[in-house]
Amino acid sequence: MTARTPTTPAKPASPSGDEASPVPIPAPLANMLGQMAAALAEEARHAQKGADWVRIRNGRRLRAGLDRTLYCFDADSDLWFPPGTTAEIQAAATDNEPVVVEVLEVRGQSVWLESPEDLGESIASAKLRSNPWYLLDELRTRIDELQGLDPERRRPPEELRIVECLLGLAAPHNRKPNPKTDNDGPSHGIAQGYEELPANEPVTVVVPANDVVGIAAVLVNGIAATRTAGTTQAGTWLATVPVTLPVAPGSA
Repeated sequence: MTARTPTTPAKPASPSGDEASPVPIPAPLANMLGQMAAALAEEARHAQKGADWVRIRNGRRLRAGLDRTLYCFDADSDLWFPPGTTAEIQAAATDNEPVVVEVLEVRGQSVWLESPEDLGESIASAKLRSNPWYLLDELRTRIDELQGLDPERRRPPEELRIVECLLGLAAPHNRKPNPKTDNDGPSHGIAQGYEELPANEPVTVVVPANDVVGIAAVLVNGIAATRTAGTTQAGTWLATVPVTLPVAPGSA
């Protein structure tokens, strides 16, 4: 059974010639990324099979927004869902199909959820289960971006080059070939690629942040993040953080 998530209408393709053709991904990198994506998909399927449903009741709609609806539910025992994570809810209002929701807060036997769908003003009974495979799906989405599967989020060649260096599939431009050590195996290549990456490369950090009252600002290593999706109560924030390599012990 597959959970429903909100869909975004596809944007019409640009006329031919409006934008440059994408640079193909090198075959070794494409092969490794494909293996990573397949492994993450298998782990997600395994996690989904082992997730148990919890009975919740007395659902009340607390707030109806343009794209998210806030609900509060009660249970017969203390709940253990971590705030800020996703879960799946199943009820008559969802046609007994799982819908992905976000857990905002848990207090004893009460849980606050945000749903992308309006499930009605009150819900007598429903089922809720944790979604531990959410991070696996997010990682697979990032790999899909690196593979260029989403034309709107295709990564630039410079970023792909860094990934190649980190995985030991290519040498940094500032490194001279060394035939004595270049064939010492993949682990050496990964370490060498990391050590010789240019310093002060900025890193894009995506932070999911949740608070029932609302979040005014998010800082990542002192850098102010910008909210790119969601609301002040539950949103996604992005920051571009400068990183100096190597990182001193205890400074990561």
